[in-house]
Amino acid sequence: MILRDHLAEAAALLTQSADAIDPTVMDAAIHSIMGALAGGKALLVCGNGGSAADAVHITCELVGRFLEERRALRAICLSDNPAVLTAWSNDHSFDTVFAGGINFGYWSGSLTQACRPRNLD
Repeated sequence: MILRDHLAEAAALLTQSADAIDPTVMDAAIHSIMGALAGGKALLVCGNGGSAADAVHITCELVGRFLEERRALRAICLSDNPAVLTAWSNDHSFDTVFAGGINFGYWSGSLTQACRPRNLD
């Protein structure tokens, strides 16, 4: 497969994804995130494997600047501390590795954005 074919396949997948998204659900999610950040709440972001890298990237864009100069937004990546992730998994269970960070009282009222969630119980 040549590069043009890969790009065409990626474009088709993006179009399919965009068509599958319910705009009212997406608008509600965006509104919730914007409201929480504007109210000083944190956005907790997490993911497993490659999605953990996506979570770190999203967090960096929110804390840094994205497209234009603005104040830093309060975003915390729950999947970028391997010591906490492995300690929790060893002491409790990998199935609940992000639940520990989410349920910690300091984050009360914050929102969580999971990249391909599986273990948020």
